[in-house]
Amino acid sequence: MALQRGVWIDGGDPAYHVLADALVTLVLFDVRDPRLNPAYISDVLTKVERVGLFVCSQGEGWPDAKTTSPADWAKFAYQKIQALVGPMGDKGKSIRACLNCETHDVQWILRMLSAWRRHSPHRVTVWSMEANQADIFAAHALELRQRSIIAGPQCYVVVPGDPMARVESGHEVAAWSNIMGGADRVAPFLDGAKLGHWWEGIAFTQGRLIGAQ
Repeated sequence: MALQRGVWIDGGDPAYHVLADALVTLVLFDVRDPRLNPAYISDVLTKVERVGLFVCSQGEGWPDAKTTSPADWAKFAYQKIQALVGPMGDKGKSIRACLNCETHDVQWILRMLSAWRRHSPHRVTVWSMEANQADIFAAHALELRQRSIIAGPQCYVVVPGDPMARVESGHEVAAWSNIMGGADRVAPFLDGAKLGHWWEGIAFTQGRLIGAQ
């Protein structure tokens, strides 16, 4: 599997001692984080195996999928990531991209991923979507496989009284494995506060993981 245990960094530096104890090999940063530059990323890579950079299509301060074309959003994501990793030479080629696009507009996603791959044909890329979306993308399995991406279903939803209600990760992984052509093409996003002893995927977030200890 391209991604085994990762953590979404939600401000501050990675808590390396905690991440080492949790066997985390990947840390994900907001591409807009003002601390990020090639030197900082290179230093992080001396402490963990992999770094990922995430870009969103919803939320404050991001170009929204509702008002931004797929091509323009993909170009924005590419330019943001490339500005950081381009100067890193060969080391920059190993940086992962995380495209956190939660729109339910199937055609927007397909066109965005196609445009992304024209810009960045080889970078390991996770596309993260809301839970319970596999059914609406199942008919487009071949197109998604052709994009050579990893699906990152979010295994939590907002319900009254609980902004992180658990969604069964086994169901999400199975559903997306059928679409993507195997479990090695799925990296579930899990609530960092409810990981349990065994887990594989990306914990959201470092703060929730630490708070649960």
